[in-house]
Amino acid sequence: MIGTAPNRELVVGFYSVHHCCRASGPAVTFEMILHESTSHIELQYGDVPDDGEFVVTGVGIKNFDGTDGLQIAHGDDVAFKNRGFLITHPCPYNFPEDRNYDCVYNLLDFAISAERWLVDCIATPNNPACGPI
Repeated sequence: MIGTAPNRELVVGFYSVHHCCRASGPAVTFEMILHESTSHIELQYGDVPDDGEFVVTGVGIKNFDGTDGLQIAHGDDVAFKNRGFLITHPCPYNFPEDRNYDCVYNLLDFAISAERWLVDCIATPNNPACGPI
């Protein structure tokens, strides 16, 4: 993690890593950078060579269970050298009421706000904002 809140970046790097399940052949080098304040995801590819043996390479992002994602490239002839991609947050703006960052203020955001307020009042019951309404 680099930087200071709220503008930190988490950099996850893979340097000279072989394709899955193989101990030889061309190695790949790439980084994923997660930007705290914007929720942008940056993919930086130093070297992802085509190994010539029909190993399928996928480039992109997906959620934890693989049901949603964004595919940039996929196939047995994918190769990148010194290439980057920036995946931006769907909202062109940030507003504090959007608690789940889906670009819409709705009942779910209100519920998240209420839950956070209740948790804060339980943790700090002497807070004047936590008095009876």
